[in-house]
Amino acid sequence: MPKVWPNWCSPECRAQSPTRCSTPRADGSPTFRSRSTRCWARSNNNHRTAREEIFGPVSSIIPFTTEEEAIAIANDSEYGLAAAIWAADPDHARAVAKRVRAGRIRINGSPINPRTPHGGFKLSGIGREFGRFGVEDFTEYQSIG
Repeated sequence: MPKVWPNWCSPECRAQSPTRCSTPRADGSPTFRSRSTRCWARSNNNHRTAREEIFGPVSSIIPFTTEEEAIAIANDSEYGLAAAIWAADPDHARAVAKRVRAGRIRINGSPINPRTPHGGFKLSGIGREFGRFGVEDFTEYQSIG
């Protein structure tokens, strides 16, 4: 375990027994990650990994019973940079995505399109990068008349 983890996690966090996992590529070769993702499989929405905006190989797996509960868990955050929805029916996943407050939502691992705007909601920021909206942030409009 990297040295940063014991200092980063509280004793309560470590007591939830993080599970090491990684995602192999389709060809079976290792992913680009230099170390495995940390997954908290017995997490809940009060867990530190679910409450903070963490940029690292971290994932909280929070069980839910209904779709409404899943959406409520997803939206119960001060942040909203990105989200992922996995579903058998992509059309239904898109309908759910419209109810999730995040700036970028990937469905079934879809690739990131650099021509679309990227940015967050809530404390994750309101600015946008990429696409027309990203360019417009650097545009100065002038009215002459």
